[in-house]
This record gives sequence, structure tokens and C-alpha cells, in this order.
Amino acid sequence: MLAHWLKLVPSLLENFSYLNKYPYLYLVSPEAAILNLSKSFITSLELIFGSSPRSEEFLRVSSSLLSRPSNSAQPKSKRLSLIQMIFMDSFIETGCLSALTKLMNFIQSDKSVDFTMTLAILSAISPTFTRMEHVHEDAVEFMQAVNTFVFSEKSSIISKIASLPAAQIKDLKEDEILNVIKAYYDISGDTQGKEVYCAKAQLNLLVTFLQLPFLEKKLIALNEIKMFDKKFRSKEIPPKTLAKWLYECNIIDYIYKEAKHPELISRSTDLL
Repeated sequence: MLAHWLKLVPSLLENFSYLNKYPYLYLVSPEAAILNLSKSFITSLELIFGSSPRSEEFLRVSSSLLSRPSNSAQPKSKRLSLIQMIFMDSFIETGCLSALTKLMNFIQSDKSVDFTMTLAILSAISPTFTRMEHVHEDAVEFMQAVNTFVFSEKSSIISKIASLPAAQIKDLKEDEILNVIKAYYDISGDTQGKEVYCAKAQLNLLVTFLQLPFLEKKLIALNEIKMFDKKFRSKEIPPKTLAKWLYECNIIDYIYKEAKHPELISRSTDLL
């Protein structure tokens, strides 16, 4: 059921806003009915892939049921790696990984995608892939899709969010987005430059929020930007680099020339 649901997710994401608009549409629409069950399926993903003791117990039980040999003297990390590989075999056999790869590619397409459910799915599956010590040979295509999702200039998660309608961006939570970015950066296998990449991604996200036509979201973003220098100043990100990023984002120009809102102007003097 989980594999079949994952295969249906792209069509759900494409029509999410319409299907979600009518609370009782699931009584007459199969697509709306599947969407109505999404929370349960995402919970299942979290239980299977998550880092909670319950999900690790699931993986342990899966290992014993499949009767694969395991050496109890192995360090815990090695045992978990073996269990995860066994589970990945099962995940591939049911078609889940293939469906997940198609989902990643769909998210990066030019089609309109609702990111509320997308972020929930990506967040649910990330812990297992993050903890795996070796990438399964059949997971290579999925990993390539992950790399594009994180690093591609046009298809990255930040670029995709910036292109969404303002009303949809308003409902997204900064912490959830950043947690997904950090998790998928780890999945990509690139251990260098994570702090720099995540800091710049957060700044670009805050700029997107600042430009929304909602004053509350603007003010929250502005306050975060004002604290950006103190929060991220480090050996990897010196003050000059931070100042350069802030300058390149044209934040002052936007506040004083485009937004021209007295509340934003009065709170932005620290940036001058």
C-alpha cells in the first residue's frame, strides 16, 4: 500500500490545493480519498524510516523475519547498517524506492507542487538515508535526484519554494524547510561546506519570506535577517562574506525602494 501510495503522490501534489479545498470531497473522489489518508501514510513513513527507537525496532524485527545472518558482536552502527540494507532490499522489491525517485524528479519539474505534503514526506524518509553508511546500488538514481534537489541552481528546494504562489509559501515553516535541507545535504554525501551552504540557503529563504505580501511574515523574516550576522559568524563564514551576501540580496533596496512600509523601515536601521 505504501509503495502504491508513493506512486500516486505526484498527481496528488499537482492537484493538492484543489483536492484540499473541499473537506468532504473524499466521499465522491478517489483522489481526494487517497489524499485524506496521506497523514496516516506519512506517519507510517516516519515510523519506518525515522530515527526513533520504534523505527529501529521495526528494522530489527524486519531483519529477523528475513532470516539474514547478523553478528551480535558487531558495533551497533554496523548492525544498524546491515539492518538498513536489509530493509532497503525490501523497500526496493515493493517498488517504493523507484516511486520515491520519480517523486523527487517530479518535485523538480516545472509543474506546480504543493510543498506542505512534500516537506512532510521528505522529512519522514530522510533519517534512514542519512544514517546509511553505504549507498545501496539501486539507490544511485535516487541519490542523483537528491543532489539535484539540494544543489541545482534552478531545481533546488530554495529555488522551487521561491517560485511558489505567495499564499502557499506563507504556510511553510522555516525550521521544517531548513531541517530537510540539512538532512538531504547529509544524504548527498558531501561533508564539506555544509555550514556555508545551509547558511546561504537560510538567507535566501528569509529574503523570499521578506518579499511576501504579508506584513507578519515580512517582520519575522526581517528580525531573522538582523540576527543573521551574529548567528552564522564563524571561521567558515567570516564577517566580510556575510556582508557580501546581505549586499547581494538587495535587502536595503527592497525595504526602502519597493516595500516602503514604515514598520519595515523603522526596524531595518541596524542593517544600514
